[in-house]
Amino acid sequence: MGAKSPQTMRLEDATYWRARMADEEITADERSDFHAWLNANVENALAYDMADRLWDGVGALEGVLTPTNIPQTRPFFSRWRGVALPMVAAIAAFAAVIGLFLSTHSEPIGPVEAIPRLYATAIGETREIVLEDGSTITLGAKSSMEVMFEPRKRRVALSAGDALFDVAADAARPFLVTHDDLTVRVTGTKFDIRSSGAVTEVAVGEGSVTVSFPMVLPDVGDGQAIKIMQRNVLQAGDRVEASQDAGLGDVAQFDPASLGTWRSAQFAYADAPITEILADANRYTHYDILVEDTNALKAFRLSATFSADNVDQLIETLAYSYDLTVQKTAEGPLRIGLKK
Repeated sequence: MGAKSPQTMRLEDATYWRARMADEEITADERSDFHAWLNANVENALAYDMADRLWDGVGALEGVLTPTNIPQTRPFFSRWRGVALPMVAAIAAFAAVIGLFLSTHSEPIGPVEAIPRLYATAIGETREIVLEDGSTITLGAKSSMEVMFEPRKRRVALSAGDALFDVAADAARPFLVTHDDLTVRVTGTKFDIRSSGAVTEVAVGEGSVTVSFPMVLPDVGDGQAIKIMQRNVLQAGDRVEASQDAGLGDVAQFDPASLGTWRSAQFAYADAPITEILADANRYTHYDILVEDTNALKAFRLSATFSADNVDQLIETLAYSYDLTVQKTAEGPLRIGLKK
């Protein structure tokens, strides 16, 4: 048998890491090694993206593989000596399932009826929704989402606003939340997503999630830009921001006890851009807040707390502190910008 190609070796590495990241006992050092491998080059990121998508199919084939039919060739097992045997077996099972999954799904799967359910909240309204699997979602003010349950996955598309998720565990049916280009993948955990203008924040209170956000690489000369997925695995107490301008940011820490405090219409900020604060305030007013000079205002940052009952006072304070103009007409929005 000839030597394995670099592509095959890279996919095997990606398969290993996808299985390892699914293990709750993974260590902090291993997570660090994973991120170093993932960010080493574009090819690794693409291989992991493929392994991640193939992994979704494993849940649909539970029971197909047994210890007697998992391939146990010496080259595969010797590749990761020192790894616990159950994990090696899981990796080998996944590697076998890749071929089995592709062959058994070569024909189109018949249509499955899945009816989307739409939810929305009004200005200042907070709504708790219990889903059919026992998961609960608290939808923030002036927010909207679509929920779709399918045989192999549960999907939520958050169109706008904030949402706090308490997801019922189901390893065979991942729970996917999308907001624009952002994707959050979980099996069971507690986290929230907050959309404030151009920035979306994901914060985890319990369990762990995988956050994905696209990064567009420069044109390599053929006129085609390359888009790959940036990924971060968040544990309890981790938060991350994503935006088109900055991509997927670094993981930061926060107090998990503060998760979802916005449900009581009380907001707390630590070194936050005032554009984010105004985006939150916009969900609690009967007039639209239109921020002008957005890029310039992002440079103004603030640590503060405010109540949604005092939006007018908040705007007055920001205008005085940062020398902003505030213009309001009878029918139009409230316009906030820099003094010229």
